[in-house]
Amino acid sequence: MNNNKTKYLLEKLINFNTENFDDKPSGYTLDFLRFIRKYLKESGIKSKIHKYDLNKKYDGKIEKIKNRGILLTEINDSKKPIILLEGHTDTVPIESKNISKAICSVKGNIIKGRGAVDMKGSIVSMILAIQELNKNKNLKYQPVLLLTSDEEANNFAGIKHFLKLQKKHKYNIKFAVCGEPTNFEIKINFYGALYMIIECFGKSGHGANKSENENAIENIVPFLNDLLKYQKEISKIRHPQLGYSVMNIGTIRGGRKVNQVPSSCVIEFAVRTVKKNNIYLNLFNDIVENKKILHKTTQVFSYDPICVSSNNKFVSELKKSVLKSGKKSQFNISKEFSEATLLNKAGLETVMFGPGNSVYSHSSNEKINIKDVLLTKEILVDFLSLSSHSIP
Repeated sequence: MNNNKTKYLLEKLINFNTENFDDKPSGYTLDFLRFIRKYLKESGIKSKIHKYDLNKKYDGKIEKIKNRGILLTEINDSKKPIILLEGHTDTVPIESKNISKAICSVKGNIIKGRGAVDMKGSIVSMILAIQELNKNKNLKYQPVLLLTSDEEANNFAGIKHFLKLQKKHKYNIKFAVCGEPTNFEIKINFYGALYMIIECFGKSGHGANKSENENAIENIVPFLNDLLKYQKEISKIRHPQLGYSVMNIGTIRGGRKVNQVPSSCVIEFAVRTVKKNNIYLNLFNDIVENKKILHKTTQVFSYDPICVSSNNKFVSELKKSVLKSGKKSQFNISKEFSEATLLNKAGLETVMFGPGNSVYSHSSNEKINIKDVLLTKEILVDFLSLSSHSIP
């Protein structure tokens, strides 16, 4: 029965197309959230969808993108401390241009489809856990489900909206589990992130009259060369727990037509940091930024790395629950940036823990095992039950 219920939920959630782009209106998750709200209500669990809007710039124009949302299950007792189970509902884009909607396929216990592992499988685990825990009236800690939007694009607008609610209502949250896929590892050390954009400018005109104009693509070449030097230098920055720094030059965009001199060229790059980000910014200014070419550098976001103590009482209890399930329990590092960092930054101690292997995240072969989803549910239920008995 549990297997069929899990399979049903996974198929339903994956078949909601929640792909999210930064460069066009997308990431519509309200129908997804409404489905979950209705599903939870049938088990006697009330939840609320908190809506918000986005102001986004597309093709030089600001557009208001309406009706974004997050879902939060009802907090029944304001005095009872909360353990938050948190996940995001949007996904990265589906690669194939021939696919206009999300497609889910099932073979035995393996479910494939966009969002299967990142992170609709984990969401199913948390829904099932909340349903089972709702029957236990003797819990010391109240489990609360938080589902966000705009994690894969739009600069984490969903979790930021929740943190505004948290600041206003001061929910008594003692601990949080961010359900990113960790293959049953408990990730307590989180790389920082630095996302930057360099835009070089030129003077547009006909390609045949190139000498009378200025080519922005050619102007950006010195920056690209210096970025490679910068990449080499930051790889030398190391941390005893987190390891070494990583940088990726993700996109280069410039020009519209082959017979037109481009007036703008853009490089976007991201650094996974292991020490405070001001070290990386100072190095960037020394190696890259000091150029006389007309350009603009934008820091999209910057978050320092965070380490949660392995001695944290909730971390210890979660480890016990993982061991009881028969899985090896070990603490590990997350190089991928997630909402766990934002929750920790806001003072809410958070670890990453969820079913599935992150190697399949954002891939064309995204998949998850139904058995792993069910086992995660059992671990979360045991963790909440165990915490209620053993944590003072």
